[in-house]
Amino acid sequence: MRARILGALVCALFLVGGSSAQSKPVRNVPARFEVGGFGAISTPDAKGESTWWQQMLGFEVLREGAAPDGRTRFALLRRDGYLLEIVQRAGADPASERTDRSFAHGIFKLGLVVSNLDEVERDLRKRGARFVHGIVQPQGNPYRSLAVLDPDGNTVQLFGP
Repeated sequence: MRARILGALVCALFLVGGSSAQSKPVRNVPARFEVGGFGAISTPDAKGESTWWQQMLGFEVLREGAAPDGRTRFALLRRDGYLLEIVQRAGADPASERTDRSFAHGIFKLGLVVSNLDEVERDLRKRGARFVHGIVQPQGNPYRSLAVLDPDGNTVQLFGP
């Protein structure tokens, strides 16, 4: 794995373990509040990473370019309520190679919620995505999920009914 995932997924999904207690409604929230997500990936190839997210998962480019000093290239992508920033910075250190990211500190995957997981899996297979695992639904979890790897080996997990 060569890229570091820098951003945090705004909407955390606690699908393994955890409490099954019902949460109380939040009071005094802003009247207008959009729920979405944001993530950022540092990569040695911003163009290749951006192309993968467009071709495999249907993201659109909002903006791309380079910093005036030429040391940083970027792309800002969007799909529905999710924003993804891709950054290529000269001199950035690659993340250490990890064979089991589930025991690594820090963010080790990005997640997206989709409306038809079966259709998404079929489409990703046709497009030649590298799978971590196909569709699974651990006992007691409300969502099924699958996971694929981006060009840098980052895990992208998709959740859906």
